[in-house]
Amino acid sequence: MWNDRCLNRQDAIVLSRTAEQLMRLADVETNVGEALTEIVAQARILPEGDRATAYVELNDRLTYEMCDTGARQTVTLVAPDEAEPRAGKISFVSPVGLAVLGMPVGAEAMVWLPDGRQMPIRIVSTVPLSA
Repeated sequence: MWNDRCLNRQDAIVLSRTAEQLMRLADVETNVGEALTEIVAQARILPEGDRATAYVELNDRLTYEMCDTGARQTVTLVAPDEAEPRAGKISFVSPVGLAVLGMPVGAEAMVWLPDGRQMPIRIVSTVPLSA
């Protein structure tokens, strides 16, 4: 699938540090850490202080649509320790978070579900919640 990820410098640093931590943990699958490392390696990284407002960033309120049903979901993309799924706060290491982080509004992304299935979604909108 086409990859046009763009990350602000701070998000890239957070992802890289999280990837390093995950790959050091013996009881966590390293594929999440490797996925984060790959996202950072393939993304266009913006200069310090620049934001990618048309791209999904950490702490954004994100609306996405399931391509097969058209159902929409709105969530806030947060760090793993801030995740509260019932409150609509999902971790950037969740399947949806990994699929959309750094992707542009309008793009389709493939979500890899824990059972191995794939779910295509489309990014409808993103609104930054932090400066």
